[in-house]
Amino acid sequence: AHGMGKTTVSVSDVGGLRKRMPVTFACFAIAALSSAGAYPLAGFFSKDAILDAAFERGGVFGAAALVIAFLSGLYIFRMLFLTFFGAQGQRLKQFPPAHIHEADWIMAVPVLFLAAGALGAGWLSTSLVRVLFSGWPAGIPPPALPQFAWNVFFGGTAMVLLSGAAAYYFTLA
Repeated sequence: AHGMGKTTVSVSDVGGLRKRMPVTFACFAIAALSSAGAYPLAGFFSKDAILDAAFERGGVFGAAALVIAFLSGLYIFRMLFLTFFGAQGQRLKQFPPAHIHEADWIMAVPVLFLAAGALGAGWLSTSLVRVLFSGWPAGIPPPALPQFAWNVFFGGTAMVLLSGAAAYYFTLA
């Protein structure tokens, strides 16, 4: 809304902002991929842990986790496609914003740091966990991190790809 000079804007009203707001688009695309659980972004490692726990429980838990992973990816990719690739909504065509622009540095810098974290925090997981648990109380075992499992990796990656394809089909095709 800020970059469009409006107080509120619906996702169905905006579209085609990729070329007019490239920094915002890049940061949002990184966030969307991470949120959907794309490897090797930070969101993959948290979604991987959730899928791993659900797969360990088996049956309906594993299936439900895959459905939820698909739906969350569909949601974020749909928003990405509508906002940055879709057609501009009728409301903004009738009342166009005076000047579509990137956020000022005071708002853009924190977003850039968050995007950098989404890109790189996953690679720090083992070292970061070691640092975080270095002050863990004696006698209490720290929570275990899941070990890499191919079925979890392929299940999560399949949901990222399927949800991205479905969002593209439902919004742009």
